[in-house]
Amino acid sequence: MPDYRDKFKDRVALVTGAASGIGLETARLFVENGANVIEADLDEESLRKAESDLGKRFAGKVCDVSNDEDVRALADYIENERDRLDVIVNNAGVGRLATVDQMTEEDFCFHYDVNVKGPMLMVSRCLNCLRKSDYASIVNVSSSAARAVLGGLHYLYSSSK
Repeated sequence: MPDYRDKFKDRVALVTGAASGIGLETARLFVENGANVIEADLDEESLRKAESDLGKRFAGKVCDVSNDEDVRALADYIENERDRLDVIVNNAGVGRLATVDQMTEEDFCFHYDVNVKGPMLMVSRCLNCLRKSDYASIVNVSSSAARAVLGGLHYLYSSSK
């Protein structure tokens, strides 16, 4: 694997959905390559475990990416504690399984609030911090499910990711 230490040393990265899975491994790679990582997730217990595992370069923050107040509070934390933001990785995503006859408007809103509105809020609320970086990058994580023809709530997940 390439060594990105020069590229990420002392950079500030925000990874959403990093308490587990792809997000956690993304955060781990940033930390291993010298970045300071702020992680946003709803799972406080897993965040604390990740903080313990990844050390002082990792700060877990409980945040619902679909909630504007939570995202604004996270942006304020970044502004006050880090002053800038070099990378946002919008990784958080949800997918509930159900058949098409079980789909509700609530299901629709849940998927789009997290998978579409979440990244928009994160970028718009963190824009001032991104503007302070000479290396600002935004990475939106999608899913290979977007290429599949799926029915029911699978459609909501694949179309929103």
